[in-house]
Amino acid sequence: MKFKVHPLFFVFWLIFAFLGDTEFILYIFIASAFHEAAHILAYTLFGAELNSVQILPFGISATVKNAAILSCKREIICASAGPFANI
Repeated sequence: MKFKVHPLFFVFWLIFAFLGDTEFILYIFIASAFHEAAHILAYTLFGAELNSVQILPFGISATVKNAAILSCKREIICASAGPFANI
């Protein structure tokens, strides 16, 4: 699994730190991190392998290597895990 940090991540955080708006953006980032972590956890529990995880300026993105092995029911559970984490 590859773990990457997008270059604009640091640029945006520096801009927000300069403007003094880091608290609000930090809350948004944490919420999106929980959202994506729920997807990642669901996929790994069902045996799918992650190809990469990338930290973006406003969240996290994960790509699944072998999502085709999952049944339709399990794919729906994995896709809905993120929104349920936000609730």
